[in-house]
Amino acid sequence: MNKIKTFFDRYVVILVLYFLLALVLILFSVLFLDDIKAPSNMLIYNIFGTLALLGYWQSYQLTSKKLRWSLAIGKTRRQIYNRYLKRLALSLGLSSLLVVYYIFVFKWYVNRSFDYSNIIFLPIVTLFLSLLGFLEGLLRLNSKVALLVLILLFGGVIAIVLLLPIPYYGNLVVLAGAGLLVFVNRFVMLRIKV
Repeated sequence: MNKIKTFFDRYVVILVLYFLLALVLILFSVLFLDDIKAPSNMLIYNIFGTLALLGYWQSYQLTSKKLRWSLAIGKTRRQIYNRYLKRLALSLGLSSLLVVYYIFVFKWYVNRSFDYSNIIFLPIVTLFLSLLGFLEGLLRLNSKVALLVLILLFGGVIAIVLLLPIPYYGNLVVLAGAGLLVFVNRFVMLRIKV
């Protein structure tokens, strides 16, 4: 019984189970969204919106609360940061696979065209917000201030996605900002006193 419990407590197993559950939910939601004639990209906004919120808050909590404990049990800063980046890449990769599956199911079942304008922008913003949450946790920002920053940034992203067309250069700017945050986080992580 303990072997089964420890098997289902692993991060990758939980992620795969959630991924399979999401595949089934996406299939049913495509059929439902087609029945009510809703916009085709509504579910994609929800997937990446939820991932961005949770990624930001989980990254903030990881560095503000769990960093000292992880260092106390003997993990190095580099190990903690590399593990964080691997998990972030894994969750972004799986969410991108969910979007590809959604587009495939949408075209196959509904047989309509799909709006691709924001597909690239949303994962990049999710990456940026997660890395920003990590940095804010490292700098020990007050949780109320971090929540206010999250609300302002997330509201801005929603306004941009819904109201403005995203140019190619906008994607490059946000991607460059995310790349810069990777190096800033690494620098701060290796040098900050905990």
